[in-house]
Amino acid sequence: MGYYGQVFRYAAAICLVAVHGLSQSAIPAGDVEVVAPEGWSVTKQPGNGLLLRRTDKGNPSVINIGSEAFTGSLAEKVRQTMQAGFANMGLRLERLTEGKSANGHPTVSFNQTVRAKGQQLRICGIGFDLGGRLQLAWLATVDDGNADEREHEFDELVRTWRFRNGSANVQASPPQTQASPPPTQSAPELVGFYWGSDVRNEFNGLSGGLELKAVRNYIVLLPNGRAYRGIPPGGHVLDMDLAAQCRRYPLRCGTYSVQGDKITFEWTDRPGALKRKTSTLQGRGGSFRFEFDGTEVSRVPPLPDLRVNGRYTATTVIVGGSASSSMTASNQRTLALTPDGRYTKSGFSAVSFSNEAGGDRTGGGGRSRSGVESGSYSIRGFQLTLKPDSGPPEYFTIVIETPGTSPKALFIDDAAFLAR
Repeated sequence: MGYYGQVFRYAAAICLVAVHGLSQSAIPAGDVEVVAPEGWSVTKQPGNGLLLRRTDKGNPSVINIGSEAFTGSLAEKVRQTMQAGFANMGLRLERLTEGKSANGHPTVSFNQTVRAKGQQLRICGIGFDLGGRLQLAWLATVDDGNADEREHEFDELVRTWRFRNGSANVQASPPQTQASPPPTQSAPELVGFYWGSDVRNEFNGLSGGLELKAVRNYIVLLPNGRAYRGIPPGGHVLDMDLAAQCRRYPLRCGTYSVQGDKITFEWTDRPGALKRKTSTLQGRGGSFRFEFDGTEVSRVPPLPDLRVNGRYTATTVIVGGSASSSMTASNQRTLALTPDGRYTKSGFSAVSFSNEAGGDRTGGGGRSRSGVESGSYSIRGFQLTLKPDSGPPEYFTIVIETPGTSPKALFIDDAAFLAR
């Protein structure tokens, strides 16, 4: 069955054996040595593997590290290994990212959500080809408010890897990533905040099928060839604290360089792996556009001191189930803005479910409504500030595709608030 076969029998379903105490010293794990993140317990596994676990509010998270011999394609070996272990959860790994570590080892990384035991799990990981041996690490965690932090801890753990020389405990050239790669030659006229949207067929781990999904991509091009992908928090875009963001989200930080009409990006994919992509620049002046992560993006102008008149609603609906059960959850948030600088906001959520067994059908549901909050607002640059009549202000990053007093949509921290 091999090392991973033994581990998957109980780890894939997040049913674990007893764990030992935390160790901050280097621990053998397959063909590498690692340092466990703070707050994770450690269990040694067969074949010199390692299993780490932590629990937050009753939800367990698992990190598994180990190695085994293989032949053939690294990508196929990673896919087969993970699919075999998570067969009852529908893990497909349709999108595998191939690259190389800083010291030349081929790598394959992945990130997907699946449904298991009524919960949505985030499963991500990276595999290295160490000359015919697969060194694989993966994280399985409940996809809740703590998932991003658990993924960050996983990346930090992989960052501590030190490769062993055969059976000897000798440090080799480890995979290194920097919080932000060194700056490269850039074009000052490209500095700015870019975004684009697309509609794609993506796998839904809850329903087990494909669904059309609106995808928006964001990238910030900064001076000195620095780049940041995603939405900077709190409306601080061109003035973001890049060092702090790169420490927290190293995979979002990279570089860009320009040669002629080509723009080349380089990112750290998973720790130890570099990803490079070149796109063609189109347009000129303030109307540059290019392809980024499969979507054409163009520059977003900063907003003036803007007043808006309208009522906007953002709705999220999640549908899942099987042949004998179904579940629907919805969340709706409403934001009303007036030209005198005042706002009101409210929210509503609901859930329903049904299950059929032995000819009997059961079901239920619930709903809740948040109170109405009012206060003053301001929109300036890329920042939306909501200052309630009682309480501290909140800051958001806002994008308006067609600025004006009555825009059709407000994109607030990537949530689409549509005019009603």
